[in-house]
Amino acid sequence: MIILLGFLAFADSYFWLSLYFQEVWHANAIKVALYLIPMAICGVLVNIIAALIMHKVSNKLLMALCTLGYVVAFVLEALHKSSFSYWALIFPALCLTVFGADIQFNVTNVSHRFF
Repeated sequence: MIILLGFLAFADSYFWLSLYFQEVWHANAIKVALYLIPMAICGVLVNIIAALIMHKVSNKLLMALCTLGYVVAFVLEALHKSSFSYWALIFPALCLTVFGADIQFNVTNVSHRFF
């Protein structure tokens, strides 16, 4: 259930953020892409970190941290006002959302056993 809700919110999050950047901040497509680049960079970094810690840290702890990352990210996005800076709330929310999605994906794939 956690994975389902997390991934649903992950996809919705960057759809609505893209729309927000275009409609409220009047950004063109190139600027929107630049605003969302931290998701790609954080994704690479999080996957490298995940590769190093996956077999040393409990899967339950990792899933709890991912869920916490999702919650904090979506609260930051919900509290954002149009007068706030991009760096104040949206940037950390993008990084935390990717943290939650990538670690959960890795934990799910590692813990799945094929019989």
